[in-house]
Parts: sequence; C-alpha cells; structure tokens
Amino acid sequence: LPKTKEIILELKKKIVEARDKGQGYIAISKQFTVSRNAVCCIIAKTLERKIVKDVSKEPRTSAKTIVADLASSGVDVSRNTVVTALHCGGLQQHRRRTSPLLKEQHIVARLRFANEHLKGKDEFWYCCLCLAKKGTGCFGASGTGSLVWRICRNLLITMTQSMIPKPRSWSGPFNLEQLEQFTCANLVKTYSKRLLSVVAQKRYSIDY
Repeated sequence: LPKTKEIILELKKKIVEARDKGQGYIAISKQFTVSRNAVCCIIAKTLERKIVKDVSKEPRTSAKTIVADLASSGVDVSRNTVVTALHCGGLQQHRRRTSPLLKEQHIVARLRFANEHLKGKDEFWYCCLCLAKKGTGCFGASGTGSLVWRICRNLLITMTQSMIPKPRSWSGPFNLEQLEQFTCANLVKTYSKRLLSVVAQKRYSIDY
C-alpha cells in the first residue's frame, strides 16, 4: 500500500525545477505546502541520482571535478559527500591500469603462433590441448620427432592423493573423465576459429 504522506512524482519534479530556478527551501515549501525537510530530501536524492548517472556515463570523472561542477552551479558539498553518494549508487573507485594487458612481445608472439598453426588438424590440437594434461602432450605432428614430454612436478602428491580413499559423503561429480573429454572436444573444435580471430584482429584483443 502507498504511504499516507507520499509525494507524487509530478510534485517532486516541480520542486526540483523551482530549486533549479534559484528559489530557497523555505520559499519552495510555502509554495507547494510541503515541509522543509521533505523539500531537502527530494532535492538531495535528485542530486545524488544525477551524480551517479553522470559518473556512469563518464567513469574517469574524479570526485574533485564533481565538487567543482556543483560549486559552480551553487551547490556546496564536500568530497566525502560525493564519494558516499557514489558508493550508495554502487560505484567504487579503482585505479586505472597503467600497463597494458598484453605487451608488444606477447602480441607479436600471438600473431606468429596463429600464422604458423592455422593449418593444424584436429588430431594435432587434441595432442596439444588434451594429452598435455596427462604428461604425453606434443607440440608437433605425430611421428615428426617433435614430441615434448612434460614432467609433472607434483606427481608424487597427485599419486598420494589418488591413493587416499574418498569419504562417502563427498559430493563431487562422478563423471569427471566425461566432462574432460567433452571440454576438450569443444576446445579442439573451436581452436582454429580462435586463431583466425587473432589473425583478423591483427594480434589484439578478440572475442570468441
């Protein structure tokens, strides 16, 4: 049920428009027969929503800039008030990244790898992506002498954990091998498309 003393939306808009024209709180309360505290709350909430909306459109706006803009329009607020309003609106301040996600050497290596392995078959990618986990992965076609054997550093820990009996209350999935096979099959199927995307975007960020 609506509140008994709830102010309608049209009246709130009129109060905000009157405040924008330069009228004071007491004059507005007398004009619309609304208490002064209600006028203050309506204007404050409208101002908070405006700040959150502006910062959402331009995330690099600093709190000092917002305070200066409000001061130029005749509203004096502190920086802490602006930060609190942004936090209540779900916006948190983060320091922007100074170094790129991919360095130049990584970008060049990505493009070179994509160009060299565009014609790789599904069997080749299955050996690289799926068998590598078991320690028998290869980074070249079978039979060309380019097999790479990977030594599992924590092999003893893995063997020890596999020898420990699992408690009956363990609620983990029982089809882990099927899940791994399904994931590897999807990865092998889409890997050539990923390489084509890298070449098309000229080594920069891509969406698969």
